[in-house]
Amino acid sequence: MVDFSVLESSEFKQLRKLLGAKVYLVGGAVREGLLGRTVEDIDCASAVHADEALKKLEPHFRVIPTGIEHGTIRVMLPNLGGVELTTFRKPSSRAKSEFSKTIEEDLAGRDFTINAIALDPDSKELIDPFNGAIDIKNKILRAVGDPNERINEDPHRILRALRFGYAEGREIEALLLKCLKELGRSIETVSIERVRDELTKIILCSFPEKAIEALKEIDILDLVLPEFLDSVGFEQNDFHTEDVFSHSLTVLGRARDITDDKIVRIAALFHDIGKPKSFSVGDDGRRHFYGHEVFGAEITESALERLRFGSLEIKRVSRLIKYHMRPIECGPAGVRRLFRDLEDDFSLWRLLKIADKPPIEDEETFLLRLKVFDEMVLKEREKQKEPLRIAVNGDDLKALGISPGPKMGAILKKLEEEVIETPEINEKEKLLERAKVHAK
Repeated sequence: MVDFSVLESSEFKQLRKLLGAKVYLVGGAVREGLLGRTVEDIDCASAVHADEALKKLEPHFRVIPTGIEHGTIRVMLPNLGGVELTTFRKPSSRAKSEFSKTIEEDLAGRDFTINAIALDPDSKELIDPFNGAIDIKNKILRAVGDPNERINEDPHRILRALRFGYAEGREIEALLLKCLKELGRSIETVSIERVRDELTKIILCSFPEKAIEALKEIDILDLVLPEFLDSVGFEQNDFHTEDVFSHSLTVLGRARDITDDKIVRIAALFHDIGKPKSFSVGDDGRRHFYGHEVFGAEITESALERLRFGSLEIKRVSRLIKYHMRPIECGPAGVRRLFRDLEDDFSLWRLLKIADKPPIEDEETFLLRLKVFDEMVLKEREKQKEPLRIAVNGDDLKALGISPGPKMGAILKKLEEEVIETPEINEKEKLLERAKVHAK
C-alpha cells in the first residue's frame, strides 16, 4: 500500500466525482512518491476524453486545454495547484495520439518502466505491469517494451532517458542504451523548445554532468550542444588537470553540490566555452587563453539564444561568465567594481567562483582565501548602503563645455573608476576638477 495524501483531498475527490470515472495517479507523481519525495507535479489519467472532461470540469475549476489534441488538459485546483489530466492512450506516436479504455494499455505506451506505474484511487494499490517499482529500487532505467518503438514514437525520449537515467543516478539498461546510440540522431526532429526544456531539467538534476557527458557517448553533442564540440579533448595549461570539456563538467558538478540555482548551473557549464577560440601559445611555449571570458560570454549568449532561453536569463548567465575571471584577491576597490558590474547577481557570481575553484588548489587553501574575500565584502556592504552614483552627470560636464558624445562618456567612465578606487573624492567640486583634467 502506498499513501498519497493528494487522493484524500476534497478537491481531488470532487474532480473524480465530476468526471464520473476513476482518475488514476500516474507517472512522475507515483515515481516521486515511491522515492519518498513530496508529490508536487500531479499527473493523472482517466478514460474520459479530454474535450468531455473540459466540459464537465470547467464550470467548477479553471481548466487549461494544454494539449487537448493529445488528450491533455490542466485542471487548476485551489489547494493542490495544477493537475495534469490525460485520456488513456494506446502506444502510439506523439504526432498521432490514439486513445484507450484501460489504464493497463495506457501504461504500455509510456516511455520507461519507472514512469509506467499507476495508483488506484480506491484500493490505493499500485498497478505496475512492467515492474517499475523494482527498477526504482534498483536504480535502473528500462524502456517499456521494445525501446526502439518507444524512442521512434517520440525522439524527445532520448533526452528524457539521459535525465531519468544518468542525471538522476540510474544506470541505463543495455538494450535501451544501444537504442539511444542507434537512434540518437533522430533528436534533430525534436523542437528546440523541447530540447531546451529537457536540458534545463537535466542541469537541475542530481548528476547533470553525467548526462551532458553522455551526449558525447551517444554521439549527439553536435546536435544538442554544438558549441562544446571544440572543447572536447582541448588541452588546457599548468593550472588545470582536465581538458576544457571535462573541466566544464567538473565545475557543473561542483555547482550542483552548492546550489539549485539554474543561472549558476548553466554558467558553470558554459564558463570556459571561450577557451578554444581564445587559445594562443606564448614565447615561452605555454598555452594561454587571454580574454576567454569575453569570448565565452558571446558564445554563451548565442547558444542560449539558439536554444530560445529568455532574454533576462541569457543576460544573467552571460554576465556571470564575462566576469568569472575576476579574482577574489581584488581589494576593496575590486569588490566595489564587482558590486557595480554584477548588481543583484553578485551572490551568484560568488557561487560560480566556488564551483570554479582552481583545480590545482586544495579545498582548505581556497576556503581560507574565500573567507578573507567574504570579510572584505561585508565591510564594503556596510559602507555602501546604496548603489554607487557619482556626484556629477552629463549636464554638469556640458556646463564645463564638454559636448555630449564618446568623449563625455569616456570622462564619466574615468570619473566612476576614480570614485570606486577612492570613494572620498565623490564630491561635485572635486569631480569637476578631475573632469577638466581629463578633458584636456
